[in-house]
Amino acid sequence: MAKFSAQEVSTQKIDQDHLMELLKDFRKDGFLILENAFKPELIKNLHKSFLSNNEKYFFEEKNEDRVHMVGDKRFQITVEVEGVFNDPNFFANPLIFPIVQNLLDADLVIESITCVTSLPGAKPMGIHCDGTVFNNVPKALLPPHAVGLLIPLIPFNHQNGVTRIWPGSHKRELEEVKFSDNKEFIDPELNLGACILMDYRLIHQGNGNNSDQLRPLLYCNYCAPWYIDQPNFIGKTHLILNDKNYELISEDFRRLFLRRNLKLS
Repeated sequence: MAKFSAQEVSTQKIDQDHLMELLKDFRKDGFLILENAFKPELIKNLHKSFLSNNEKYFFEEKNEDRVHMVGDKRFQITVEVEGVFNDPNFFANPLIFPIVQNLLDADLVIESITCVTSLPGAKPMGIHCDGTVFNNVPKALLPPHAVGLLIPLIPFNHQNGVTRIWPGSHKRELEEVKFSDNKEFIDPELNLGACILMDYRLIHQGNGNNSDQLRPLLYCNYCAPWYIDQPNFIGKTHLILNDKNYELISEDFRRLFLRRNLKLS
């Protein structure tokens, strides 16, 4: 687990030597766990806004365009970019965004902003990766094409369900190893303000929720401009941003939202 220095947090600028170290670790392991990337107050506000606007979908309303099941008692909801979600400290965090920029094309875009929420009693997800490309080429030869930023909106522990990760698995074929029998995984507990940066090809699994509370995991997925995550979002809107909120975004970051309101058929 990596931690930003007090100076980096204070200045909101990552040290270049530290950046190079983190990039090396990401390329080797396929992920980074960043302990103090976000201010806890921002995460609390994201959590409050998410529940206020979306909790109804878990128990009452249906919205087939924005909401779909991704496992037992587990929902993926496309989050509208408004209010606190329309804050560059979230979607272009100054400590995290330089890492993503170095990993992907300079013209990277945001592929999707969603929140995967498991209800109390949810069973573990299946073991999977989020997406691959050029499947006739060994993964070890390819750089990342997409990177997921995973932000727990509450502290994650072994009771409410951590994300299980197989380090280095972004370079291996899913069928190459029976990952259900592979014990070389980690189950990181995360405090408020921590996050995971994950290569889209990394093998992982959301564990079961054995608590009595909702367990929301916010995703901001970045990708190279030529990649479209069709398998996960066919027939779904995966980046919701109206004109009014788009105009509120600094011109420096508007290019990230080129795919706003795109719906794959």
